[in-house]
This record gives sequence, structure tokens and C-alpha cells, in this order.
Amino acid sequence: MNKDAILASLIGFSVGLLITASIIFGPKLFAQLQTSMREHQGQVASFQTKEDNQPQPSNITSQEPLPSSLTIDQPTQESIVKESGITVSGNASPNSLIIVGTTEEESVVQVPSSGKYETKVVLREGKNDISVANVVNDQLFVERVVVYFSQEP
Repeated sequence: MNKDAILASLIGFSVGLLITASIIFGPKLFAQLQTSMREHQGQVASFQTKEDNQPQPSNITSQEPLPSSLTIDQPTQESIVKESGITVSGNASPNSLIIVGTTEEESVVQVPSSGKYETKVVLREGKNDISVANVVNDQLFVERVVVYFSQEP
């Protein structure tokens, strides 16, 4: 075999090993990375500089992320409705924006200071997935319900 064939074989073998390793070990490493990111989420470090202009950590404080206050009160999960126009209501972070979406439409709603939101959506015949999304302090919260619309008695 000449040098080119040996080099091509080694490169192919290396790429194959890399792909195999990522398939075998990738999910576990990804899960560990997510766990590590969750543990370090909310940590804020402040730095002070010494005379030599090298930053030194002065303190590390932990800021817990806000718990999701996003809920969908109406409609209830897996409910069957007989009207195509229904009201979606619930609670969200006060004075924030939420997005209510179905397969057919999306609407943006300003949540008042009471934290209670309400909007109308139009359903199509059959299964409808309704999603409500809210962003609070750069964190996305999403709640979903499934509703069935049927005009039959």
C-alpha cells in the first residue's frame, strides 16, 4: 500500500472512532453538562482588581432563579369543548408579556399587575394544542394543554 492509502485509512478510522464515541458517550456527557449548568446557574461573581490589574474574585453569591408563576387555569387538560371560540386564562408574572399559541394562531397578551391573564382563541375541529409562553429574567417558561373541539352532541 502506498502512503496515500494508509493516510486515508487512518483518517477514516479516526473519524469512525470519533462518531462511535459521540454516539456511545454523547448522551451521558450532555446530561452531565446540563446538570453542571443547572448547578452553576444563578451564580454571580464580582471581581476587584489589584494593583497589578489582575482580576480577583471578591465574592460569589447565589441568586436562585425565579420559580415559574405561569399557569393555565382554563381550559383544563384534555377537556372537550363544543364551541370553537374559548377563553384561555391563568396566572403569569405581573406586567410581563405572554404568547398564547394554537395550531391556527398566536396572540401576545400584556399581563396586568394582578398577574391574571385572559385571551380568546379559536379552535379547529379535533385535537388542539394550546401553548402559553412567558419570559421572566431571561428564562423561558412554557405551559401546554390539549383541548378537543367537537360540534357533535
